[in-house]
Amino acid sequence: MDGKSANITEEKLNKLKEIIPEAFTENKIDWEKLKAALGEDIEFNKTGFYHANDTEISLILEKIDMTIIQNVLEATPQKVITLDRLFNNNDQLKTNTALQMKDAGIEFKVV
Repeated sequence: MDGKSANITEEKLNKLKEIIPEAFTENKIDWEKLKAALGEDIEFNKTGFYHANDTEISLILEKIDMTIIQNVLEATPQKVITLDRLFNNNDQLKTNTALQMKDAGIEFKVV
């Protein structure tokens, strides 16, 4: 990994730390703490996203495609958070996802 990639990854982790600081141990995501921070209702489902507190927050962590986006939209969370790397440099998919979330009244963050 070159220095630039490391800086980008560090920047994204810092953004996630700002949102959910208690989910980190020694500058790494602690998945159990992340789950605890989001509440006991969080579950990983086979559609590729975590769902916290019924319809409050969804985290897309595995992959992003139109099926995942549709499943998230149907769940109607208040907020969706995803990792930028999941878009695989596909700016059009990222833009379309952001627009769909906005149209549905869902706050959308990419870290």
